[in-house]
Amino acid sequence: MTGITEAAGMGVVATLIIIFARKELTWFLFKDALTRTFKASGTILTITFGATVLAGAYSLAGGPKYVAETILAYDLKPMYLIFMMQIMFLIMGAFMDWVGIVLLAMPVFLPIVLALGFDPIWFGILFCVNMQVSFLS
Repeated sequence: MTGITEAAGMGVVATLIIIFARKELTWFLFKDALTRTFKASGTILTITFGATVLAGAYSLAGGPKYVAETILAYDLKPMYLIFMMQIMFLIMGAFMDWVGIVLLAMPVFLPIVLALGFDPIWFGILFCVNMQVSFLS
């Protein structure tokens, strides 16, 4: 019995063998596809690394606590704040990957959500639904 990862790897190898045997893919096209894949992966990893460093520095500086205290001091209705967060997630989702949004926005918004008394699991599900909608834009 194989796992999902091993089965996917065997599928890729089988596909490559078939494509090379039918001569539908040349070594030049294969090399070009690998180069594009590495560039895209490098870009995603760079964004993830930068967002992690930024979120870590922001958290160490006390940013989430300060923002949460400032926003909660306005005494707005909790659902209004959740609605505004979802609008921000939707706008950010049009330009960024979900990983970057999680790393940048969650250290800011999660303390606010917890201070408002909402369940973090509920907020996470709401975030995931919002990310699915933002991917359509």
